[in-house]
Amino acid sequence: MIKANSFLKRASQNTLHYLDIMSLVESQDENGLSQLATHDDPRIRLEVAEVAQNENTLKQLATDQDPEVRESAKIRIARITKNQNLLLQFLEDENPRVRMAAAKFIQNKDILKQLVTDESYLVRCLVVQRIEDENIFSQLATDKNFKVREEVAQRTKNEKLLEQMGLNDKNVDTRVIVAKRTQSEDLLKKMAEDKHFAVRLAVVKRIKDENVLEKLSEDPDFEVAEIAKKRLQELHSSPKIASLSKTVNLFYKTVQASYN
Repeated sequence: MIKANSFLKRASQNTLHYLDIMSLVESQDENGLSQLATHDDPRIRLEVAEVAQNENTLKQLATDQDPEVRESAKIRIARITKNQNLLLQFLEDENPRVRMAAAKFIQNKDILKQLVTDESYLVRCLVVQRIEDENIFSQLATDKNFKVREEVAQRTKNEKLLEQMGLNDKNVDTRVIVAKRTQSEDLLKKMAEDKHFAVRLAVVKRIKDENVLEKLSEDPDFEVAEIAKKRLQELHSSPKIASLSKTVNLFYKTVQASYN
């Protein structure tokens, strides 16, 4: 049986078999990992960077000559450190994955807000996920990256902003998200005219307006039309709903006639 000190000495001298080294890495012995952090093989140093808990070991690897090792070490530090100043330094890192890792754990919301202009869409998405701020949502609602706009559509509660995105966003998935989240029946009526079937499909599952459902029952998309027909049948099969629907339609026609 190999003694621990002998094992670590051989590890630092790079004379251990690769499988033995992996066994040491998997043991997560911090003393052993510290010595492996200087191993000649960047694959070994990368393995250490991904499991080490000791900040000193990780800080050493954060300046490694191998970019993948540096990235992994900094991301690991961001996940375990309580040092907010260190996270602030990582927000300036050239690697967007490092900046994103740091942004996940920054506690100062004002600093997070400053990241709305970060060049990486991953960081901007994270800002949307972590901040409840309609001003930030409004600022990013027209972001050049559709993933950021999708995040905004998922998070905002501003119906005016949802309408803007639902009627104007070029990304289909963004409009679908709006159709699934809006509480505005008027917006759903407008979105029922959307050119993409996926948006109309999201609308037909939620809209309550019988006239719109009648129109969607003749939709060129089979699934949209079938769901519209099914919902109309359900609507007419309920006496209370059918009676209310007739009353609403009669009122609508009366009001319309008064304007003519």
